[in-house]
Amino acid sequence: MKAIDKGLARGKVEGKRQWYVNGQGQTMVVVPKPDEFWMGEGQEKHRRKIDRSFAIASKEVTVDQFLRFRKGYQYFKQYAPTEDCPVNGVSWYEAAGYCNWLNEQEGIAKEEWCYLPNENGKYEAGMKMAENYLRRTGYRLPPEAEWEHSCRAGADTAFFFGEPADLLGKYAWYSGNSLSISQPVGTLRPNDLGFFDMHGN
Repeated sequence: MKAIDKGLARGKVEGKRQWYVNGQGQTMVVVPKPDEFWMGEGQEKHRRKIDRSFAIASKEVTVDQFLRFRKGYQYFKQYAPTEDCPVNGVSWYEAAGYCNWLNEQEGIAKEEWCYLPNENGKYEAGMKMAENYLRRTGYRLPPEAEWEHSCRAGADTAFFFGEPADLLGKYAWYSGNSLSISQPVGTLRPNDLGFFDMHGN
């Protein structure tokens, strides 16, 4: 699979596909500009509209992928026993730094980067979001609405696969089926947009 991914790693959508593989081997799913969708639960449920298309990785960032960015990163190994498990213990600042590292690796122009370092050139207190960051093409963390729309994949039910909680183990790793440790990413079923582990790992 790694060899196939490497052959597809062009960093752009080709043909009619709604996905592409970046230079790090991450599959990015393109979510076309959504219509209005239901967001939230219970009394917080409301209609929401996103006025742009965007792309999100189909799987969580793994320990292996994060270590390419920050060698020697101290994650909680007892909860991520192999390097194909999702990385853990990452702060928002470290995630922002990882996004800009991806921008650099992928050759994305700095005018398109979404995070600006602080006056010391660090991704920590004092850093800022770039003006118009939602319109830029650089890597960034998804706002809540983009994440929820991607997770729901058009569903209006409690879970993207419907209501029955007894199906959860087919789509998510949680305390009931994971021995309280994370598992290799993408080993259970994806949602209808092709995203894995959206309900837990």
